Amino acid sequence: MRIKENYLLKQREIKEDPEGRTAEEVKRKAMDAVYKGVYSPEWDAFMRLFATNTSQLARLTGTDSTHDEEEYTAARAKLVANAVVGLEKTADSSFIEVLETDLDDSNSMPL
Repeated sequence: MRIKENYLLKQREIKEDPEGRTAEEVKRKAMDAVYKGVYSPEWDAFMRLFATNTSQLARLTGTDSTHDEEEYTAARAKLVANAVVGLEKTADSSFIEVLETDLDDSNSMPL
């Protein structure tokens, strides 16, 4: 699955969870990622919610060649910010297309 598909799937899971446990888990992981910072285990744990393989995780955590590119950094920040306010409340997921730009995960290992 692509990053965007993972994101949309998580949105659907949140919307279909009447008790709100999924939304709370995502929000808690996003806030932990913010508090502990990029490259922390908490950042990794949050980004794993949207990755299905090692290439996607490297892109989402910024440990690939895009780590210091502003456009990618902004997209990662938006992903975290959307999770804090509630993925189910955010309709725009176009920023994820940035994260998928030139992402070759054909030889990647599954998580």
